[in-house]
Parts: sequence; C-alpha cells; structure tokens
Amino acid sequence: MAPSGKRRSGGGGPPAPCPQESRLQRSLRKGPNPDSLTCQAPVSYCNGMETATRELEGRVEAVRRALGAAVAAAGRPPGSVHLMAAVKTRPASDVTAAADLGLRISGENRVQEGEDRWAELPPGLRNRVRVHFIGRLQTNKARRALRLFDSLDGVDSVELARRLSRIAVEEGFLREVMIEVNLGEESQKGGVPPEDDRP
Repeated sequence: MAPSGKRRSGGGGPPAPCPQESRLQRSLRKGPNPDSLTCQAPVSYCNGMETATRELEGRVEAVRRALGAAVAAAGRPPGSVHLMAAVKTRPASDVTAAADLGLRISGENRVQEGEDRWAELPPGLRNRVRVHFIGRLQTNKARRALRLFDSLDGVDSVELARRLSRIAVEEGFLREVMIEVNLGEESQKGGVPPEDDRP
C-alpha cells in the first residue's frame, strides 16, 4: 500500500508524474536519471502548486490586457512597454513559473536575497531572464550588484554612480543604469537633485 500523502498511480505502481515538475525544477525528484523519474511530493503539494500556477497565469494575463490597452490609448507601438515581475520575498520556483509564462524581466529589491534566489535556480534560466535591481543600492554592495544584475534601476547619488562606473571598468562589465532624480527635491525621498543629473 502506498504511504499516505504520496502521489501513486493505480495498482500500487510507481509514483505518477507531477504536473508541475518543470516549475519545481526537479528539486522534488530523486534518483540517478532525472529524465525517467517522477515527483515524490505529497498530492496536496502538487495540487497546490498547480492551483497557484493557474492563479498566477490569470493575474499575468489580466495585467497584460490592461497594459496593452494603456499602450494603445497612449498611441505607443505594441511591445514598446515591458512587464517586470517584482519577486521580493517570493520563492525561486515563482521566478521559474513567471518565466514559463513569458515574463522575461525579474526585479529584485535586495542584493543578498537576489544572490540567494538565483543560486537556487538552474543556470539556463539566467539566459532567458533579465534581472533588474529595483531597490536602494548601498555603495558597499556595488560590486556584487554589478556581478548579478543586468540593470540597476535606481541609482540615487553621484557617489554611487561613480563607484559603479569605476568597478564596471575594473571588472569589464557593461550594465544598464537608471538615475533616480528627485525632481521635487523632497527630503523624505531618494534621488539626486536635478542640478546633479549629469554624467
């Protein structure tokens, strides 16, 4: 008799394939041949993953429809605005699920969290997804950020910009950088003042 909580095929045969195996990145699979193995996760876990993926797919589709309508209303060409998946606090499996739904830009808020998450993910996924840093970057983490991210989207000081430039030259990196400008010159908000918005 199959152990309670395990997904088994009828007649006491081998475990049935998990419908979400690709999104679990085979982390639940065991044995020497990953191409012939099956998910050993509890049925409730697989069902929960399947439900969560369907919900994510519905949310992504709704956002894409709204984005497409906004782009059309603004008179911009289709495809000129890109959707980013902000993955703060989300498990690595959600990044895979988002990529499988066609989201090719992932936004990270923290350097350490991003390093940990991408260390869990298969190397091939990195070639499919551009990773942006969308948080506030500390100068002491500039080198680590340049190594991980394709784009730094909120550089908020001249000092940080110069440090990034110096490290990029040393390491041979070519990265996109977006400067955050505090146009309202509000003290409670980050960003360089307009007069410092220069190379």
